[in-house]
Amino acid sequence: MKPGDTVWLHTLAGPPLADADGHRIAFRVTAVQTLSRSGTWYLLHTEHPVAEEIFGGWHPARPLARIHPAEQTEGRTL
Repeated sequence: MKPGDTVWLHTLAGPPLADADGHRIAFRVTAVQTLSRSGTWYLLHTEHPVAEEIFGGWHPARPLARIHPAEQTEGRTL
């Protein structure tokens, strides 16, 4: 993944984060940093205000999944 890519942020239970109506929330990768001892981290941003406040910030690659262009119309994409 690289800056500008849109991703789903998966929950511990497995599915991507969703709003109260069940629409998945898209995040945009705004920066990438690789650290020698902890791997690659991605700075995420979303236009969804509550999700941005709680989940915006740095995340490791494991809970992220790049959004396929065919999925760009679902939920709040950027």
